Amino acid sequence: MLGQLFHEKILFIKKQLNFNEHPLRQIIEKFKVLFCESNLILLCKSAAEECKDDLTVSTHSSKLDYVHRTLLKVINLFVEAVISFYSLEDQIKGEKDLRRELLFNLLTNLILEGELYFIVYNLSSGAIEADLHKLRSIMGSKELLENCIPMSEL
Repeated sequence: MLGQLFHEKILFIKKQLNFNEHPLRQIIEKFKVLFCESNLILLCKSAAEECKDDLTVSTHSSKLDYVHRTLLKVINLFVEAVISFYSLEDQIKGEKDLRRELLFNLLTNLILEGELYFIVYNLSSGAIEADLHKLRSIMGSKELLENCIPMSEL
């Protein structure tokens, strides 16, 4: 169980991080702006004249993987910063501690909003676009549906 005292600390941290003047909040906001500016190119589907980055020709899944790895590293870095900033080292025992996961979720919610959410959402939907198209074509054709999924086995 988390305990009432730690729960109150998390609510206090959340309340403080909602203030734009909080130093960690300012760092998070600056990260979001810089990340969006440098990675908006990931949404390009083909190599246009203004999109000369190597990532423009890679697949949606590799772009999504890149964003996922980068965001995980940064969120973990912010979790460590919050733990140090609020002197929670003695209360959080390891990587799998529920308290750490609670901080991770709190910071993820702060980071994944606005333009950054737009980038992740569009990359996620683009990565599964081909599979959705195949599924729609199978579901739209009764003949394909019967050949792909034997109704007798259902």
